[in-house]
Amino acid sequence: MNFYSYLWLREDGSPYYVGKGKGNRAFRGRRNGGHLPHPIKDRVVIFPMLNEAEAFESEMALIELFGRKDNGTGILRNLTDGGEGTAGFCEPKTTTHRERIKVALTGKPKSLEHRTALRLANLGKASQFKGMKHSEESRKAMSIGHMGHLPWNKGLTTGPLPIETRLKMSISHSGKPSGAKGTKRSEDVLLKMKETGIKAMHTRWHTKRGGVNPNCKHCGVSRAA
Repeated sequence: MNFYSYLWLREDGSPYYVGKGKGNRAFRGRRNGGHLPHPIKDRVVIFPMLNEAEAFESEMALIELFGRKDNGTGILRNLTDGGEGTAGFCEPKTTTHRERIKVALTGKPKSLEHRTALRLANLGKASQFKGMKHSEESRKAMSIGHMGHLPWNKGLTTGPLPIETRLKMSISHSGKPSGAKGTKRSEDVLLKMKETGIKAMHTRWHTKRGGVNPNCKHCGVSRAA
């Protein structure tokens, strides 16, 4: 077997060690000074690579992806960031390597502890899409791709939310400042909001109930129409 990177998995399917090797390296020996025994054969995931350099890159990418327990970034028992000479930096992942990781991990369920560890490891990190804007061609392609597709919630109506759901929403928003807090609206915006509110009241109390108020300018428009 050529060079490869590998994962050792816990019983719940979450990885606890990442390594790089050749031959039977992934299935023998102990790690971290003998304190980390290797798992049974069924819980070893292999990522074949073309050469040693690519295997080192893959090892570093996987450690970066899952994070280390010793520095509080994730769930792995690794004590370094991987790479030749246990370098402390992480090289960028290639598209090919991303696809290999995706294929190897697809269908493997993640435990609650695994999902929680991943979430905590990513807290505070900016989204990879932050600041990105779609090009005009991309927006047109997305528009064409959605033509003829009905929204998943079209025609669905929902009643009052269950008390448990409302309580969870209340707790999740507790202590968080409003998105509009401290924002000053222009006179034009305030005027439009006022006009929208007046028209909504007209629809609710006059149009839907069949009444006419001579002091309501919208009722006058409705009669003229």
